[in-house]
Amino acid sequence: MIRWFSVLALCAAVLAVASSASALDLDGAKRKGLIGERPDVIFHLAAIVSGEAEADFEKGYRINLDGTRYLLEAIRLEGVKSPYVPRLVFTSSIAVFGAPFPDAIGDEFLSAPLTSYGTQKAIGELLLNDYSRKGFVDGIGIRLPTIVVRPGKPNAAASGFFSNILREPLVGQEAVLPVGRDVRHWFASPRAAINLILSAKALAFVRGRAYVLPGDVRDLALDVMRHRLVLSYEALADGVSADEVLRQILTVVPVPEVPLHERIRARDAVRARHA
Repeated sequence: MIRWFSVLALCAAVLAVASSASALDLDGAKRKGLIGERPDVIFHLAAIVSGEAEADFEKGYRINLDGTRYLLEAIRLEGVKSPYVPRLVFTSSIAVFGAPFPDAIGDEFLSAPLTSYGTQKAIGELLLNDYSRKGFVDGIGIRLPTIVVRPGKPNAAASGFFSNILREPLVGQEAVLPVGRDVRHWFASPRAAINLILSAKALAFVRGRAYVLPGDVRDLALDVMRHRLVLSYEALADGVSADEVLRQILTVVPVPEVPLHERIRARDAVRARHA
């Protein structure tokens, strides 16, 4: 059994979390049973990683594509019995893009994946968009960077060496970096990614909103990340601080041009026209 499906239920002001691990390559009745308790928020997290999806074509599409579609269908069919439109957070990937890359990738950049994994994630984004357009789910897709260091043994991800160069030296093992010094790559630690998302959601709630704006993330970035930066001796000698480095990063990283609340309003208008 492929254990890859995780559900988190968030209830009112108290955070009530229910976790479920199962396989979506089950019959229809068992699939519907996975969301029988109707969680308010569903985080669709796991998948077959990039290298494994490329090596095993059928497995990659069965898990990454069919599994996502089965989940969306289970939610839609649950809503047929009585109204049910949960928030579905789909974890996509930067693999949906294709080279050559600009210095900054905006929402308008062409999605032209170069791998089976990227293709599967891109199709998942389109499915999420269509099911949201039809009002079956309240979907949001997050294109995550490479998360390092992954716990446990190395997996088959094509970007796994970014974890290896941090994990292996900590236990006295040699690590090989198979790319040149000029390669730039976007990555984050598991705790940094999780805490930045959760903190931004909490700050948005305190500010009276049910959604997160780029400003919420920016306002919390220093508190969440400053202790994760290890400055070089040269930087320390020059009096450079972690906050200064983070502020420079925040200055050059673009934010979405359309505020999220305007996107939500536009999405709701589309739903109303198709109701």
